[in-house]
Amino acid sequence: GIFTHFVGCTPESLRGHNILQRIIAHYSKVLGISIFDIIPDYLQDDGIFGYWTHNRIRPGSSPVESRDAISRLETEAVLSCWNDFMLVAARKAKEKGIKIIIVVDGIENLETDLETYVLRHLGLLIPEIRVILSFGGGVNGQDSY
Repeated sequence: GIFTHFVGCTPESLRGHNILQRIIAHYSKVLGISIFDIIPDYLQDDGIFGYWTHNRIRPGSSPVESRDAISRLETEAVLSCWNDFMLVAARKAKEKGIKIIIVVDGIENLETDLETYVLRHLGLLIPEIRVILSFGGGVNGQDSY
């Protein structure tokens, strides 16, 4: 499954954690992964990072509930479950014969400070995952990959 993100096409696309949320949501759907199996229990039970705002009862793990939960994850929660999620995604993709390819265009347009987080987390080296990042302002005004 190929995931693409174009930084700058919407105001939300400029936020680094939004890219990670979208990647998690995409591969949760493609690979049938429930976010509730990835998020550490302490985030679910204690409501840390604003994860559970209205109750502390763990919801079901249907795909719809999982996607809703992903959209409500705050930056710290996204970053805390990112590595575990990508390891599970890589394993599931290998089992299903699916290649994970992540393409992010315009990475230089990310909001300040978040670019470092995104690059560090996207740079996780897992053989089953390929990451393609494009940076503007290359040689002769051409994008660099």
